[in-house]
Order: sequence, then C-alpha cells, then structure tokens
Amino acid sequence: MELLTNLFERTLIVSFEAALMVLLLALVTAAFRSKLVPMWKYALWTLLIVKLLLPWLPGNIESELRWTSPLAGMEERIFSIENLEASIIGSYASDISPITHTNQADSNLAQSHPPASQERLAMKIPGFQIAVFVWLAGTAAVLLYITAGYLRMSVALRRETNIQIPADLIALFVRIRVDNGILAKIRLRVTKQVSAPALFGLFSPTVLIPEPMVKHLNAADLECVFLHELSHYKRRDIMVNVAATILASFHWFNPAVWYGLRNMRLHQETACDASVLNVLTQKDTYAACILKILELGKFHRTVSAGAGITGYKNQIARRIVMIRNFQSPKKRASFFGLLILVLAAALSLPSAFASGNDKEAAQTPNEHIPVQTAVETSPANDDIRFVFPTTGKIASRYGERIHPITHEKSLHEGIDIANVEGTEIRAAADGKVIKAEYDPEHGFIVIIEHNEIWQSEYRHLQQLSITVGDETKSGDLIGLMGSTGQSTGSHLHFSIIKDTNYVDPTDYLK
Repeated sequence: MELLTNLFERTLIVSFEAALMVLLLALVTAAFRSKLVPMWKYALWTLLIVKLLLPWLPGNIESELRWTSPLAGMEERIFSIENLEASIIGSYASDISPITHTNQADSNLAQSHPPASQERLAMKIPGFQIAVFVWLAGTAAVLLYITAGYLRMSVALRRETNIQIPADLIALFVRIRVDNGILAKIRLRVTKQVSAPALFGLFSPTVLIPEPMVKHLNAADLECVFLHELSHYKRRDIMVNVAATILASFHWFNPAVWYGLRNMRLHQETACDASVLNVLTQKDTYAACILKILELGKFHRTVSAGAGITGYKNQIARRIVMIRNFQSPKKRASFFGLLILVLAAALSLPSAFASGNDKEAAQTPNEHIPVQTAVETSPANDDIRFVFPTTGKIASRYGERIHPITHEKSLHEGIDIANVEGTEIRAAADGKVIKAEYDPEHGFIVIIEHNEIWQSEYRHLQQLSITVGDETKSGDLIGLMGSTGQSTGSHLHFSIIKDTNYVDPTDYLK
C-alpha cells in the first residue's frame, strides 16, 4: 500500500506539471505557428511523453531535471575517504532480525520526532487511500480498453479470409519501400476491417488498404498512400503512440494530458505529410488523395488501427492548407526550431517540486574530490568531530519541507547523499551500534551512539555489516548504499542527533 501511495502522490504532481506543460506548448506552437515547420511542432509535443516518462526511468533521472531552490544550488561535493583499509562485508539483508532498542534517548527521540510516515499525504487527506484505489482501477480500465481494442483488431484480421492483392499494387508497394531504404518486411494487406489506409501492428507492421478503395484509387493516389504509411514506419510513430497512450492512462483523470496527446497526434500527421512532400513534386496530387480517401471512407465502419493517413477528420482542412503552402525547410528554420525545442524542454521538463522530497534524492554523482581521512573523535564530551560517511553528492539538505499538494510542513531530518548502489557506508565517528534493523519506511537503518549527547543515523542501506552492540571506529565499514524502504533511488539519508534532537549534519561534518 505504501508503494501505491507513493506512486499516486508522484502521479498527482507529474499530472499537474504536465497540465502546465501542455499550456506552455500550446502557447509556443501558437506564437510561432508560421515560423516552426511541422517536424519541430511535432517534436515540441513529444516533450509531453518525456515528461510523463521521467518518473518511470531507472536511476531516478528525474531528480537531475528539477528546479532547485537557492540552497539546493549550493550543493557541496563530498570527499572520498582515502587510506581506509577495506574489509569483507557479510550480507545481512536476508537474515538480520528486527531488534527493539530500549535506550531512553531513543524513546525521547521517538516522542519528539514522530515517524515521517505520519506526515504523509495519506494521513492528511480523508479518503486518500480510497482515491488511490480509484486511480488504480481507472488506470487498469483504460489499459484494458486499449489492449482489448488492439486484440479485437488483431483477431478480426486473423479470422478474415485473405483478399487477393493485384500484382501491380504489390510491385508499386515494394518499389516505394525499397526506394525509401526500408529493408524490413512490411506486409501489404487488403481488408474490410478499416475505412481508411493505415499502418497496423507493433511487432509485425502491416499496411492495410480498405477493399472498396483499391478500385477507386489510381497509381498516383496509391503512391501517396504508401509514402505516407511507410513514413509512419520510418519515424516509429506506432511505438510513440503506444508509449504515449500507456503513459497517459496513468493520468486518465487529467483532460489536459489527453488534450496534449491529441495535439501530438495531430502534429504527427502534419510532420508525416511534410516528409512525404519532400519526396513528391505535386502537392495538389497529395491533397486531392487525402480528400478522396476521406470521401470514400466516410460510409464505412471505422476501426482503430494504428497510424493512418486521414488522422483526425476535423483537422483535415488545416492539413490541406499546410500541404498547399508547403515549402522545403531551410537551414535557418531548422536552427530556429532546435532552439525553441531546447528552450521549451529546459522550461517544461524540470520538476518544480522534486527538490523538496528526500525520496527522490538519488542522483548520479559528479567526480569525487579526495581529501583527508577519518580523524579521531572524542566521545567523552561535547566536542565531537564527524567525517563524511560515504562518497557522492548532497542531493537534498537538512531543513523544513513544504508538501507540494497539502502544503504541510515537515522536517527533513538530515542530508541525502546520492551515489550508485553498493557504495560503501562508513561510521562518521567512534561509537557503539544501538540499532541495526529493517524498517518498512527507512529500509535498513543503523544508529550509532557516540556518547551521552551525540548519535548518528544511516537510512536506506542495501545491506548491513554490523549488528547491535558492535563497537565502531570512525571510518569503519557499516554497510552498503541502497534504496530500501520508502526510497526511489540509491542514496544514504544521514542524520546527526544532539540531545535527542536532529541537527544539520553539515554544521558538524569536518
């Protein structure tokens, strides 16, 4: 349930940002309507797919693309630890048992700082868990509907008796396919299952031609059809459309996402038209072909079958105008389009809220800068020195955070140090292990007591190499970095506790 809640919270945030992105893209395409060629307009709208895809990419790439606060912009490099003798780590991930610690300081700490899960969105909004299940059910319903439509079409084509294809039609198709440099075996099929020519099939693409149109379309018309459908194949439009629809299904409740998806499909067709017009010399022939197909197909049953030449019928007029006014793009137009695309990506892809979430802390670390090794600590008094417990990059700092949806304040109790899984975690100072266990929220967690005043805490470890009661020296190996518990990327959440209160670790790290 915790995982589903995390996914739903993140989906709400991404969905809100995607709605703002759709507004931005609509304004940009409207403002530069006459200056952007179809290819760049389509490229702009594909940014919506990238936005929806970022949270699902491995390695938490989304955290690299985020708007940062001034504090986050002051990220410090963490120094590597030199001259520390490596030791063999025993894996405790599967057999370490939970241990309850009864130390009075821990008890006071728990009372003064309740678990972060109590601050979660699910605890703040009545019926939030019900909303999670409604969202999940809606997503499943949309995905089932899409899958059912694809399977229904596949079964219908499989059961349909093969209709003989004229030899001259096959020869024309093969010639155009070879001339376009397509070596893959793309099938040609005449069928009664579609009302307009279309490219269908994710794994075995087939160009479908409606049976009634075979005798009404001449060789010039068929050449336009084949060029258009093969252009869809070369541009991998079916794969793009499938990916976009699957990603949008998680945002089924957001009309802005579906509006953006519709605009992407529209500009996909005009971009495909432009690629055909770069080959054809007669623009009027291509425009007349689209109108003829639209007229012939309006009396027949329409079945969704991938990428088709007619696209959205209510946008035909706009496409015809574009076709008749088409001119081959110049280098200056390409440079301008690329510039607008880069600027739009820079403005719309970063997350406005990611910097305040410790669960998204993991980032790919920059090159580490080596400095001094661990130093001796003085556990008997208040003058204690801590060393950095690992290598990496500070991805999130200590301090108050405001939830982007509930606007509730919560304390980020330490710093997040990001690096790859398996990075060594070492004790920040001399002390005794008072906690080493697995927690559903914090994953594998270690707390080291240094004296009556100071403790250090290490969360989200991949595995532990110490147990409760072990004496540790500054720089001793205690485990490996991971992403256990409520974490979406590899990082160490490191905290320092003074007199049962969390303090900013960067004030005490040497």
